[in-house]
Amino acid sequence: ECSPYAAHLYDAEDPFTPLRTVPGLCQDYCLDMWHKCRGLFRHLSTDQELQALEGNRARFCRYLSLDDTDYCFPYLLVNKNLNSNLGHVVADAKGCLQLCLEEVANGLRNPVAMVHARDGTHRFFVAEQVGLVWAYLPDRSRLEKPFLNISRAVLTSPWQGDERGFLGIAFHPSFRRNRRLYVYYSVGIRTSEWIRISEFRVSEDDENAVDHSSERILLEVKEPASNHNGGQLLFGDDGYLYIFTGDGGMAGDPFGTFGNAQNDVLPIFAYPHTIGKSVTGGYVYRGCEYPNLNGLYIFGDFMTGRLMSLQENPGTGQWHYSEICMGRGQTCEFPGLINNYYPYIISFGEDEAGELYFMSTGEPSATAPRGVVYKIIDPSSCKARSAMPGRVPAPSVCSLLNSQPLILQWWK
Repeated sequence: ECSPYAAHLYDAEDPFTPLRTVPGLCQDYCLDMWHKCRGLFRHLSTDQELQALEGNRARFCRYLSLDDTDYCFPYLLVNKNLNSNLGHVVADAKGCLQLCLEEVANGLRNPVAMVHARDGTHRFFVAEQVGLVWAYLPDRSRLEKPFLNISRAVLTSPWQGDERGFLGIAFHPSFRRNRRLYVYYSVGIRTSEWIRISEFRVSEDDENAVDHSSERILLEVKEPASNHNGGQLLFGDDGYLYIFTGDGGMAGDPFGTFGNAQNDVLPIFAYPHTIGKSVTGGYVYRGCEYPNLNGLYIFGDFMTGRLMSLQENPGTGQWHYSEICMGRGQTCEFPGLINNYYPYIISFGEDEAGELYFMSTGEPSATAPRGVVYKIIDPSSCKARSAMPGRVPAPSVCSLLNSQPLILQWWK
């Protein structure tokens, strides 16, 4: 699903090719593997025809061969024609990384979070600050009914820059089994305000709707001011739910021993107010579509709209900074790609395959429907070598965008 070579590796360049259960193997590799451990294949594949050939070395490896030998395993991994562009993101003369975007969703009111349920459905969920969470199907169509609607309980306002509202959502690591999710939102009565973390369960009758009667309040924390409310919810590898509550806000950050949320732990990177004034934290890229971005931490600034990146040097432990620019000229001239975005960067997100997105708006108000979800695209990964004449190129976002609708439908 993730490999840019996957379609060729399985000889599946079109929807009419019979399904393979084992990738195409290079002949010498296959012959050696047959000699040493041919009994392994019965555990890798349910293909009865392949199993019937287990006793015939030549016919067995002929069955697993590919017409296009450039794509056989394992030599495709070191084929210079296929890999020569990997590891080189296009940068301009000033070292600014040139990336492109794809608009995934729009018309949202301050989208504060994009998450997935890790349940294999490839749905993703986008939360609006007003207290609505929308479910999007793998084809990016949005369901008409909200997945979750607690807008009546959520405290926010139309004021630009109001930081209260629905602020975070996370699905339980065992969501497929227990159907539980957790939300973080602001509530208030008259002059008293507090944050609330609640557990919900998905309806037994509809996997795309929350059972609103299932709310179980886990934690409430009084807020001394209306800003700096935090909101991130994350499950760690240890299985615990981590809640980021902010520092209490108010002008000058007067609360706490140090006057703010920062203790004596040093940051890995800091930038001056000439670059930005409000960090919007992001993710280290761990997807498969754009191998050039692997290991790159991508984040932004809410006030200036800058996109930035950091990459750790494993030898020294130092982090190298690069600004991200939108590709110029022909860089983003693939169908469906753009090189501009709304400047108020609110949040980042990942889909179930690890691809990276960010959310921004043209008007930072919880009631203004100017929020957009963008997918980050590396155009330098779109330069993969074409296949044999008459064959479809190795599938990537870029080649798919240039393919026929039938191929697009099949690949999705």
